[in-house]
Amino acid sequence: MKISSEEIARIARIVGDLRQASQNPALKEKKPTDLVHIVNKVLQLVEKKAVNNNIDLELNKERPTMPGLVNAEQIQQVILNLVINSMDAIKQGGKIMIS
Repeated sequence: MKISSEEIARIARIVGDLRQASQNPALKEKKPTDLVHIVNKVLQLVEKKAVNNNIDLELNKERPTMPGLVNAEQIQQVILNLVINSMDAIKQGGKIMIS
């Protein structure tokens, strides 16, 4: 029962965050952005954790730029979450390839 209560509380926080984000006009702003630049920023943020866990981070550089019309802060957070979750799943040693 404890797990259910904790999960309900977690879901309530997520819904509250989503509601707040939808009401914040600044978060709705989409601008032309280079997605490769955002991914590189994320890789710099997690580099130390990757080195400490013997995880290689690799960005497929077939496309030097990847333009998109996005909210850069939101996309950066999404990519950061995906990379951190991947690193947590690998635990020690391995490779994360972003393409």
